[in-house]
Amino acid sequence: LARDLGDNAVRRGKGKQVKALLRSRSESLGEVIVSLERHVAKGRFSDRMGVILRNTGLLAEMFKLEEAEARLLFAAFVCQTYAPFDLFADGLLSRSKSLAHAVSCLMGVDEYVAARICAQDSPLACSGLVAFDRSSRLFMSAVATSNSIDHVIQDAHGSVEAIRAALLGPA
Repeated sequence: LARDLGDNAVRRGKGKQVKALLRSRSESLGEVIVSLERHVAKGRFSDRMGVILRNTGLLAEMFKLEEAEARLLFAAFVCQTYAPFDLFADGLLSRSKSLAHAVSCLMGVDEYVAARICAQDSPLACSGLVAFDRSSRLFMSAVATSNSIDHVIQDAHGSVEAIRAALLGPA
């Protein structure tokens, strides 16, 4: 997307151009996420994105998250750091009948599975990793990551124990 518009257009917030291009994309959001994960794995994104992906995996292991839950957690952080993806997720949510429907499209999972992921008693919500606001039409508000997790996910951690120590501090 940044290549199509030029990095400067995205940075300067050319919202109409970005939104128009996003509307014209035919690929599903699930494919965008897979593409993002591949780019991170190949080092095409910043080191920060790689750290977020690795830490998302550590958090998923630590909290025993399912794959779709971990992908949603990753998507929530990507929205905070990658404006075009956030605009795309916002557009998807604003055109969806519900948060579960938008997450279903985003993750490429059945709507029932998405509803379970977004439930108040889901592992993501109960762990405090994510708070869900079904009334919001902005993705970053509808799937809001915890402030305590936000600072931890951006720093490199080599293991579940290291990320646990960063979250909880010294015993």
